[in-house]
Amino acid sequence: MNATRLSAVLCLGLLAALAAACGAPAPSESIDEPIPRGKLDDFRSTIGYEYELTATASVTLAGDDAALEGEARAARAAELAQSEVDRITRAVNSALDAIWSKDDKLQRGAALTLRKGTFSAADMTVTADDANTFTFTYKGQLAGRTDLLSKLPLETRDGRRVLDVDLGGDRTLELTFKQVDETPDAYPRYRELFEGGLDVTVHVGGDYNEERYDLSKAREIFDKLAGELGFSKPEGVASFEDLALDSGPFTKTLRVDGEEVAVRVKLIHPDMAEDDALDTLVDAYKEQVKTADVVYYTGHAGLDASYSGVVVHYNPRVALKAADFRNLELPDKYQLFAFVGCETYAHYADQIYHHPRKTTANLDVITAVNYTRLSRSGQHFISFLEGLTAADGAGQWAPRSYGQLLSPMNIESRTWVEIFGVHGLEDNPRLSPLARVETLGQSCSRASDCPGVDSRCVRLSGSDSSVCGVACADQSACPEGYSCRRINTSWWNGPGKLSQCLPTQ
Repeated sequence: MNATRLSAVLCLGLLAALAAACGAPAPSESIDEPIPRGKLDDFRSTIGYEYELTATASVTLAGDDAALEGEARAARAAELAQSEVDRITRAVNSALDAIWSKDDKLQRGAALTLRKGTFSAADMTVTADDANTFTFTYKGQLAGRTDLLSKLPLETRDGRRVLDVDLGGDRTLELTFKQVDETPDAYPRYRELFEGGLDVTVHVGGDYNEERYDLSKAREIFDKLAGELGFSKPEGVASFEDLALDSGPFTKTLRVDGEEVAVRVKLIHPDMAEDDALDTLVDAYKEQVKTADVVYYTGHAGLDASYSGVVVHYNPRVALKAADFRNLELPDKYQLFAFVGCETYAHYADQIYHHPRKTTANLDVITAVNYTRLSRSGQHFISFLEGLTAADGAGQWAPRSYGQLLSPMNIESRTWVEIFGVHGLEDNPRLSPLARVETLGQSCSRASDCPGVDSRCVRLSGSDSSVCGVACADQSACPEGYSCRRINTSWWNGPGKLSQCLPTQ
């Protein structure tokens, strides 16, 4: 699922929701069975969709502008069109805020965030009856609940769902809403993440609330890492109070496909710097992004890229602006960034994808659609890290797709909605990184006949025969003649159901 958006306000941010009960699956030698088609007994983070907003807009050259020629004329038309895009975006935000206010979002479970509209000057056309008027298509993107179109006061015209937006001066824009096809689920590029060890950095942003959730949640993360998650504390660090900017990472070892992979987690929080040296917190973020595989920020966020971003401290406020993401010193290698704060979908992913070294092929970005809760921030990170490093009952790492990683973070209730999504999935693998494709479809009598931790022995429907499957996140992962089917298995107790490529029947 793609994501990103615009507006202007400072927003309270942090993680939310259920920390998944991801205990180790019990080893199983049983033969598993596929779930019948159409049975609604699974859930894969489908509480949010993206929607495309389009409208026909125009700008007119007047006065001295109308006398321009050639490239100067085209450039001026493009400049006016960009200003018009910004004006329309502000109007759309105002219209949506009038429908669902901040109180609605906080108290009644409303959730939507607008991404800034874009257009291509090359697509502008000159109106036939007026050589000075240029028309173009306004394109915006919005993320919200899966039932968003039924919740908004839209009219149906010519088969389209539309909303009239007041642009001021007796001008009205007809805005068409359309749900975007959901990007198929996929896996992070685990092989690349684990090369040379998995380096994770988590930056807990500053908090202005009297409760100081930043410190309490940083302490929660510390205790979880050093406790039930089984990490060794950094050298010389006996307690949370000992943790400093120059402390090393928490460490543990994963068994991945028979090999040992080191996992290193660096924890940074606002009180690691004195008030006269708070820029060192920004410097620490900049330094970590140079090498870390996973860069996780949880804290206050906002809709203005020139102001909000990674807020490392409050009172006084010190932040790395989101607009500066494109200037960070980033590697060419694959990385996963998470921005867990209010409405980071609005522009955080867009800003970092502007970086000259980053594309969807070497960068995935997790953002939040709605307001997020500071009180749940520690739980969110722990849930996410548990998913990245989950192991089976024998201690072997078992890969999880993004749908399975994010579903514990997504929450929907009568009084609150938190929608997390991931950008950049089009280039990601949809077949398990542990899959042994050469064993696909071969006969088996037990799970151990099928190499690969998450490859299962599955009984074919209506048959006494059992064959080896391989784990998949989406149908597009499977070769011709095979379907990605969810299965019933006692081996998997993570979020969602385990799916396997199995012979199409």
